[in-house]
Amino acid sequence: MSDQIEYLITGIKTETNNTKTFFLTPNTTNYNYKAGQFITFTFTFNNHTINRSYCISSSPDTDQQISITVKRVLNGEVTNWLFTKAAVGDILKGSAAQGKFTIEYTPANKRDIFLIAAGSGITALYSLLKSALKHEPESNIILVYSNSNIESAIFYNEIKNIGSHHSNLTIEWLFSNNSNILRARLGNFILEEIMETHLKYNKNEALIYTCGPEDFMLMVQISCLTNGYNKNNIRKEIFDVTPAEVEKKYWDNQNRRVTFIKNNTATKIDVPYNISLLDAALRNGINISNSCKAGKCGTCVCQIKQGKVWMHYNEVLMDNEIENGEILTCTGHPITDDVIIEIK
Repeated sequence: MSDQIEYLITGIKTETNNTKTFFLTPNTTNYNYKAGQFITFTFTFNNHTINRSYCISSSPDTDQQISITVKRVLNGEVTNWLFTKAAVGDILKGSAAQGKFTIEYTPANKRDIFLIAAGSGITALYSLLKSALKHEPESNIILVYSNSNIESAIFYNEIKNIGSHHSNLTIEWLFSNNSNILRARLGNFILEEIMETHLKYNKNEALIYTCGPEDFMLMVQISCLTNGYNKNNIRKEIFDVTPAEVEKKYWDNQNRRVTFIKNNTATKIDVPYNISLLDAALRNGINISNSCKAGKCGTCVCQIKQGKVWMHYNEVLMDNEIENGEILTCTGHPITDDVIIEIK
């Protein structure tokens, strides 16, 4: 990974029996991040390197320190190390803050902002919640949080406290162990009821941000589209961005020469038709930050300066961002002979 930053662990807090928050201080001045972003860390175990991305749970608008909140994964090599070995004073190596799961705030806005989470998907939404309340006091903010039970609900007390101090925030808790089955798990009907009940302003301008298991987010997306919400205002964040394979498809069988620009330096390389732009760049010593390599996390986003690129998979970029020339290099393939790509 290029341009790594060292993060000093300055504190560790246990949130639930399988979740911890790590407070970090980067070794760089003028460190900037946005609510909703994540950091991709590089770990080395037994001479092999692993990249893992973790959502930032702090807000640059309300918190003095950067923090990530991590849920322990069964037999997870990285999370097991973080939970059993990592200590205050240790240094983690990672990228700058990344990701497009962010909101552009305007203090005068009056709109509905729905934040819909399941389980540890609350991490990024907790960051967004704090910033949204700070920047848009007139907006109507609704947090919907689905979980197994109160004990497993991350930030439960903190969220309740925030809710008690902000009249424009509504919190809808759903717990699987609820004796009222209609309020146990979030599904299409419950979500539709919640959104209809709390919608206050123009539906077309409402923002919907969701994070959780993929099936959960797909349900949210389909439900919102079915009920007439603007597709351009629906964002989902894949919080499990470990490397994964997606079905490979190709535009054609033409190999092409592509120019990559990084730090004002241009490098031309040959890109075979069946190799992604990311893999071709990495094989030629051109570093592009990456994590999932499956079109799901957005770590590898770059900008097309010339030519055309086709992506065989994309769960991150919106239509308007693609129109503005942004691409995922991990699933991107050049389809013209004049492609120039700028690495951000």
